[in-house]
Amino acid sequence: TRAAECLLRSVVGRVVERVRDGAPPEAVPAALVRAARGEPVRLGEYLALDDGELLAAIHRWSEAEDDPFLARAAGGLLRRRLPKTVPLPEQGPQSIWEEARRRVADLVDEAGGRADLEVWLDVPGVVAYSEPEEGPGGLWVRLRHGPPRRLGELSFLLRHLRNARAVRPRLVFPARLRERAEAVLHPILASAG
Repeated sequence: TRAAECLLRSVVGRVVERVRDGAPPEAVPAALVRAARGEPVRLGEYLALDDGELLAAIHRWSEAEDDPFLARAAGGLLRRRLPKTVPLPEQGPQSIWEEARRRVADLVDEAGGRADLEVWLDVPGVVAYSEPEEGPGGLWVRLRHGPPRRLGELSFLLRHLRNARAVRPRLVFPARLRERAEAVLHPILASAG
């Protein structure tokens, strides 16, 4: 799913470039045209931008003979030919993540691609158990006749998970360069692990 989201960003990013350059591809929804130009989007245009309209536009863009990049990206999205991902170390300096992104971006550029639209450092994060430190919010429990206490204070597990953010960084890049990308990433990932 996250690789598909990155591919959708590539498609929309390329469409935005073309709108701003004054040469939009066919079938660009009005809301996207206005947003790309930095103009306010009208409510009706926003509401019209539903899944059906966006899918129809992506289908048209997948046939864009004047823009091979857009056609490849939109076609990949429609046919589920998604980019590949490589997990990055969760611990250690974040500079490793940026170095991995830079190496694969260089590889994509050397191969004639668009690293700015094809290489993504994806760092999703989640807080497993969120509990406010102060105030009345959160879950409160009363045991026997004692005063109410926060659940995170009573549970050993939740006390350790409380407000802790977990991240799962990964690098997203074109599938056509998978073997080469893994080869340039191996030295830095091996040294980090």
